[in-house]
Amino acid sequence: MDENPNSAGHCPSRPCPGPLVPVTMTSTPCLDNLPEEVLRDILSYCDIPSLASLAQTSRQGSVSTLACCNSTWYTLIQRRFGIGCQWRRKRARKRRQPNVVLVSRSSSSSLSSCGVSSKSKKRPTTYGGQTWKEAYRSLAAAMRIPETSITSGSHTAGGAIFASPHRRGMKGRSVANCFGMWSMVGHTENCKTKVARGNNRSPLPYRSDRRYIELKVCVQNTKSGFGNIVIPSVGSLRIVSVDEEDYFNSWGWDKWTPEYDPTFKVLSNGPWAPKTLLRQRFRQTDNGSVSDGECEDLRSANMEDIVLRPFELAIVSIHVACPEHMHFETDVLSVMSLMSLPIAGFGWPCKSDGELPPPVLRDIAVARFMSEEVLWEDYYCKLPGGCLSLTDRTRLIPM
Repeated sequence: MDENPNSAGHCPSRPCPGPLVPVTMTSTPCLDNLPEEVLRDILSYCDIPSLASLAQTSRQGSVSTLACCNSTWYTLIQRRFGIGCQWRRKRARKRRQPNVVLVSRSSSSSLSSCGVSSKSKKRPTTYGGQTWKEAYRSLAAAMRIPETSITSGSHTAGGAIFASPHRRGMKGRSVANCFGMWSMVGHTENCKTKVARGNNRSPLPYRSDRRYIELKVCVQNTKSGFGNIVIPSVGSLRIVSVDEEDYFNSWGWDKWTPEYDPTFKVLSNGPWAPKTLLRQRFRQTDNGSVSDGECEDLRSANMEDIVLRPFELAIVSIHVACPEHMHFETDVLSVMSLMSLPIAGFGWPCKSDGELPPPVLRDIAVARFMSEEVLWEDYYCKLPGGCLSLTDRTRLIPM
């Protein structure tokens, strides 16, 4: 067929198109064209592995630059570890309870902050890295407890950590590996355990042949991005002694039945029942700031479960019943081996092959207590007259 433009079927008034010329696309990716504030808000929804992958991309653009800048990772360190935040105590308004405080801080939960404030004067080299990204990796590998008004301070102020998270190194997805649990001690003046002594009007409903110690347990969802962790019941916290761990490892943990009388038992009722000392929640506001939620009592009707979103934490006070012969805190801590807490995760991301995870992932979080040698070397010392005292090593001068 003749391709004459005047042939039949061709409109004579339409001009004949010229030869096709290849066009080279020089436009940049659409994400890099977005404003910096929008990009930082998008990156705030990424988890740490995704953020690290974006920082290592070969294409140099706004996304990869913001994913590896110090401002982005310093904001993540503020959320995960509380470093550089101005913690201050504030009384609860709705519930007036003694020793219940709120924590407010001035940092932002999103990645929309302009940079590291000069007032804080924090340096990444202090936390194990040349950059804040390397410092985050160092702090996460050590499972450092987040700084709050309760966890921060010297040993004598109650900030000493006697139990730290234990990673089991399980293959696949493990909710417990994304959950941090630390234990502190509510010290007494003479480092002795408590006795259940009340008055005639309000006697304590506890056994008089047992001693008691207060533990302050800090729990945190260390997972970034998305995925919530639920603690169904704090009363189900199990504290295992050294002898009990050896026995049940040999004969099976199914032997630990409700009829078994353990060495340590968490009190679940009365004035020494579990209660929340601090509850940190991130509530995103219109201007991107953080507003912490109010403290709640575990004995209230609407506090059956503790739900922790990414980087949120709670500090719970529990009282543990101990044998009668354990008169000092060191007698108790040297016998404690580990504590375990049933947890559940939901909203977990898909697997690498695209398979959806179960709606609820159940697991058991474990924290191990320090050895007796470390206990006496770093935290306690004997005084004349059979007394004990806490060792404050924050004022020691290195030689």
